[in-house]
Amino acid sequence: MQQLPSARDNRSQHFANLNQYRNEGFPAVKMLGRFWMIDETIYEEFLNMLPPAYCAGGFRMIEKLTDDISATFLKVGAHYWCGYTDRETVEPHRLLNHIHKLNATFNTGRLYQPEGQIITMQVLDDRTLFMDHSRGIAGEIQGTPPQGMQPHVWVMNRYDHNQYRMSVEAMALQRGEEVTKVKL
Repeated sequence: MQQLPSARDNRSQHFANLNQYRNEGFPAVKMLGRFWMIDETIYEEFLNMLPPAYCAGGFRMIEKLTDDISATFLKVGAHYWCGYTDRETVEPHRLLNHIHKLNATFNTGRLYQPEGQIITMQVLDDRTLFMDHSRGIAGEIQGTPPQGMQPHVWVMNRYDHNQYRMSVEAMALQRGEEVTKVKL
């Protein structure tokens, strides 16, 4: 999976992402698994464009890019996403699960509170926000988790080594309904 530049409030960027293969001259099949953030306006526009094929978390365009690869539009929490999926290797639910991992609430098990240390994180385009609900610390980390590393491990490494700055924006992160217990 590869996250492309955000298209929130930027319709031109959305179309640049949709057509990246064409603009950069590589086969359309290489778009599989690429995804990016969009806004509700873009989501609704595409929902009303053609009859959608509904899937977990959203819908796929009935018009295919190639073979079985389609643009897939998802809503995860309060955010909207678009990406390319198929029905075999990068199915819509796999992309949805991947995005969920980038926007999650987890419990480190550290005993800052009787229930442990509860942290919500949100990975954006070029930065990552976190809210430590147990300690009241909200931060922003420059960058995003590297491919192949568990996002919560990366966030906690930066947090533990004071590689973040305080963030008013991160203070708005709400504790998720589902809290995943993790091992660090």
